[in-house]
Amino acid sequence: MTNLVYKVLSKQEWETVSQTGKITTSLDSKDGFVHLSSALQLNATLELYFAEHEEVVLLQIDQQAIHRGLIFEHSEKRGGEFAHYYGDLMAEHILQTWLLKRGAFILPPEILQEAEQFHIPQMKTVYFLILWVFGFFAWLAFDLFAEAFVFEWLEWNGTNKNDWFFVLWWGIVVSWSLYGASKIYKTLQYKRKQPI
Repeated sequence: MTNLVYKVLSKQEWETVSQTGKITTSLDSKDGFVHLSSALQLNATLELYFAEHEEVVLLQIDQQAIHRGLIFEHSEKRGGEFAHYYGDLMAEHILQTWLLKRGAFILPPEILQEAEQFHIPQMKTVYFLILWVFGFFAWLAFDLFAEAFVFEWLEWNGTNKNDWFFVLWWGIVVSWSLYGASKIYKTLQYKRKQPI
């Protein structure tokens, strides 16, 4: 998952930043916070708010540098969570800048790659969840097989000779449950802090 967010400015707004060192727009001043986008949200931001511009300036910002005033909030208009910065966003917070020229505002390759990589951790989480659930069925199938065939053949059913097996089996099941639950919980907690 990425720790980068982006700000799009018109050429005139960028000239103001160059003079004052403060990154803001009339919309930001009106709403009381700085609107930011993730790599995945940039295309829609450019289309919705900068369709009339021939050139724009794209700023890359590190979330860690502005974490104190950064809040991810739901947008009723666009849906999803968007990064809003409550505070003065300054020129020193900029990691990198690009001048984007019309041509559907083609994004730099490194940002497109970042957007693609954003899906990889999510897919890994889905695969892990599937594997985790499958693991429960695998352990249950193993238990049923042991009871129906192995213990029946050894004539251990109805005795205390197989108690060690159930202690071991329940230990594995509980460990598997705690491991999966903790991993999914950490993923969800981290995802809440990331742009969607």
